[in-house]
Amino acid sequence: MSFFIGLRYTLSKRDQRYISFVSMFSVGSMAIGVAALIIVLSVMNGFDKEIKGRLLKVMPHLVVIFDDTLTPKTYLQLRNSVLDQGNVETVEPLVRSFAMLSANGQKVGAELRNLNSDNPAFLGLSENLIEGALSNLDQGNFGVLIGSPMARKLGVVIGDRITLVLPSLTVSPVGMFPRTKMVHVAGVFQVGAQVDAATIMMHQRDIQKILRLGNNFHGLQISLTDPFLAEANRKEFEAIFSLEAQWISWQQSMATLFRAMEMEKRVVGLLLSVIIGVA
Repeated sequence: MSFFIGLRYTLSKRDQRYISFVSMFSVGSMAIGVAALIIVLSVMNGFDKEIKGRLLKVMPHLVVIFDDTLTPKTYLQLRNSVLDQGNVETVEPLVRSFAMLSANGQKVGAELRNLNSDNPAFLGLSENLIEGALSNLDQGNFGVLIGSPMARKLGVVIGDRITLVLPSLTVSPVGMFPRTKMVHVAGVFQVGAQVDAATIMMHQRDIQKILRLGNNFHGLQISLTDPFLAEANRKEFEAIFSLEAQWISWQQSMATLFRAMEMEKRVVGLLLSVIIGVA
């Protein structure tokens, strides 16, 4: 009888040790899963904040594009009206065009945008310039700033020449041809977002000259005191200014990037939550 009691006591102790081991293992697994979830989401949130911070330094918070070009007089009137609104820090002219760059047998499309020392993006790009200098972007030199992915694809470095193909035609006695302009690489920047692969910068007067705008502009670039209110300000300004214009906030122009980042965070959070649930 005592033998069976002892055997039962021994098995009971083994069961307790096994249960304790399983409990500790489960708690440890759960702790590791929770820690991984917190760390990964913190890193992704930090990355999201860093990318947005960089983007807001090199791109306007609000862009206004008009159907017709703005004369200097009209631009000044609109500029003063916008500056009177709340949350507006600076207003600069916008000159833009879509173009194709060609070099070494490679071609890439990009948005051509004006830049000068008065533009808030000037300082932001100087912090993200990896080659060249912004001083090379002087008027009349027809230099461009391009992103590092674009420079790699075209196989160009500082000083190399690029053919700029514009979306307009030149009529000659032998026919119609796309208008082209030879420019040189004045600098290479790396922000770390899609702007690197889709935007090139040139001095404002040079763009006006190659687009044959004279002193006119395409619209306005607006920098806000609080850029995260850009979408609310966009709706407010659309209601105030009854002009035929397209108002675009930085959230709209970067919507694809931010949706992808948000989806990544949700998927990673779901996978780590499953790990915690299994534990």
